[in-house]
Amino acid sequence: MAVAETSIRPDRIALGIVFILLSTFFTSLQDAIFKYASADVTLWQIYVLRSLFLIPALLVIAFIWGDGATTWRQSLRLWPMLRALLFVLMYMSMYSAIPVLPLSAVAAGIYTAPLFVAALSTLLLGEPARLRGWLAIALGFAGVLLILRPGTEAFTWLMLLPVMAGFFYALSSITTR
Repeated sequence: MAVAETSIRPDRIALGIVFILLSTFFTSLQDAIFKYASADVTLWQIYVLRSLFLIPALLVIAFIWGDGATTWRQSLRLWPMLRALLFVLMYMSMYSAIPVLPLSAVAAGIYTAPLFVAALSTLLLGEPARLRGWLAIALGFAGVLLILRPGTEAFTWLMLLPVMAGFFYALSSITTR
């Protein structure tokens, strides 16, 4: 009985680190540019312009590094499309908040994503969580509440938009898993 060979791709950890650093840099740069441009350009204009630039670039990258059109077909399955929808919801929530909130409030809201990932992984994926993990999640959310200050005059309901963005990002991460 012959054993079928499987092609195993080697881990490219250094390349992954470079891509994560670049994506974090470009995401931060894009947020700062959007904050600066939001006085003159609407949310929808920025979102469409961003998509007009990024979608062709991503299609070319997927075609070159993937298996051509097969990569595109695989991207149109349920889970990648759900993940894309969650990313769209995340960006819409975040971009809606950037023109009207300080970047510190936007950052505090979006950085709830790891807290949501930890909590939702336990609830949706059955990942084990110990008391110390739940305490860390609660402490993280307490820090966000400290920054957003609900119940004070400084708080507006718009401050929940970046938190929603963090929630949608967490769901996209869980969908990726």
